Amino acid sequence: MEQEYDDISRKDSNPGGFKAGPASPAKPIKLLFPNQGEEGYYAYYDDRDPASVRHAVDDLFEYVASDGPFDAVMAFSQGAALAATLICQKAQDTSGLSTNPTFKFAVFLCGAIPFDYAALLEGQVRRLDPDIDGELITLPTANVWGRNDKEWPGVSEKLSKLCQSSENVSYVHESGHEIPRAPKETVMDMIRSIQSTMERSLLLQ
Repeated sequence: MEQEYDDISRKDSNPGGFKAGPASPAKPIKLLFPNQGEEGYYAYYDDRDPASVRHAVDDLFEYVASDGPFDAVMAFSQGAALAATLICQKAQDTSGLSTNPTFKFAVFLCGAIPFDYAALLEGQVRRLDPDIDGELITLPTANVWGRNDKEWPGVSEKLSKLCQSSENVSYVHESGHEIPRAPKETVMDMIRSIQSTMERSLLLQ
């Protein structure tokens, strides 16, 4: 099956595209890219600033609306929180008027917890809570994270619980805040969880 991919992290030069800002890197990122200097690391948003987060979500909305539709979104860490916020925003819209673009399935790798978009509109930063907000993400999902994640322990599990349990596959590997590259069995298990999610999305079409 032929697939096409679009890397939105490379859209910094697009008019109206993502505007990354300087950020402190997670330890695994700094180990991979150790000589970037003080201004060498960037993030989609400052998670302490509601305007910054909202701007990033709105940029993603505009990008998907103008360049989509896309079958799926695959995102890591902060990017997963951004994509999940966009998906949850549609689920939270009780007016029935939302034209938010969505996807057929989503893959979250070491995903952080998405934001409450309504709170962002009020100038507040609030992370969604599955115990309060329930299963907001109803499309097929695969959540993959590391059991030994020392950077943000427990956050990916919360994102997984925001996903409808009947449509969600969770795979927990033995690494940390990273996409596992070894051993081969772990990589293949991760691939199978993603493949099964894609297959479930095909059944829903």
